[in-house]
Amino acid sequence: MKRLNNRGWGEKDMILYCGIIACVLLVIYILLNQFQHMMDIPSNDSSRTSIEQEVNGDTVPGVITHKTEEESTQTVVDENYYLTLEDSLRIAARAYVEQQYEEMSDDTTMHITLEQLTSLGFLDQVKDSDGNICSGYVTYTSSDEQYKPYLNCEHYTTNGYETQYE
Repeated sequence: MKRLNNRGWGEKDMILYCGIIACVLLVIYILLNQFQHMMDIPSNDSSRTSIEQEVNGDTVPGVITHKTEEESTQTVVDENYYLTLEDSLRIAARAYVEQQYEEMSDDTTMHITLEQLTSLGFLDQVKDSDGNICSGYVTYTSSDEQYKPYLNCEHYTTNGYETQYE
């Protein structure tokens, strides 16, 4: 009769290794949830209300009427597209501040330009729906951790945009 090879894993070893793997998977799950929570940005309704104020009450939503003395022209503006661009600008600015500045005083306000974000690789060039390159900046206030993006494209400009901060 042959004897069994006693060099393999036993039941105790198998339970120990399964427990270690379960702990590692639990830590990875928690870290992924924290990362996803960090990337979630609460919607800022102030930018949406500024767009709605520009839209005339008698036009179709998403169409802004530019009236001149000679004629009236309509430009179709997809506000969701520009809000998405503003959100990507906000996310890139948050990543920039977290990487570049470890500590900041409580009352700091800074303007981070779109050029800074693209040159450091935090964001690709921002283009409107026609392919034109947009300009912009993000105003960061450290006291309340607020990032307010401002975007200037050919057919869209965020309300409150100032060219001096480009």
